[in-house]
Amino acid sequence: MIVNFLNNGGVQKCTREEIVRVLEESMNVLRQPTEVEVNVAFVSAEEIKVVNAKERKKDVPTDVLSFPAFDLKVDEIIDLSNDKYKWNINPENEHFCLGDILLCKEVAKKQAEELGHTLKAELVRLVVHSVLHLVGYDHIEDADYEIMHAKELEILKKCGYDSLD
Repeated sequence: MIVNFLNNGGVQKCTREEIVRVLEESMNVLRQPTEVEVNVAFVSAEEIKVVNAKERKKDVPTDVLSFPAFDLKVDEIIDLSNDKYKWNINPENEHFCLGDILLCKEVAKKQAEELGHTLKAELVRLVVHSVLHLVGYDHIEDADYEIMHAKELEILKKCGYDSLD
């Protein structure tokens, strides 16, 4: 797995390394190939507010935004040998481009304080949530929320974050 941090946003190296580990474990739990590439950017509250307003018509800062590079369905397994996926493979490294994750450290920090856990744990939770969006999960309908939330908890538990429910 390749994780491109487009900036570090003042996030410690050990936290970025943990994000990579959790993304890799997420792909394992989801039975997806490890030859995927994800871009992660840490953005300010103002920056994410602008993107949130443009993309979701919500003029407020949010914690995380996900931008899938391919329209995957829940439980759809990426088969790199299938021509269906070939247009999404980076020719420089032969990895499937999964998408982009925008994380707002300011909002995440506030949420971590409210929930009583560390910023690192909150960023991990948000990354798991986001990668699920990148592979087709959503939570618009209650039933979809239940499915996505259960998968999120399964991944967090597998990664050692049992207390983040």
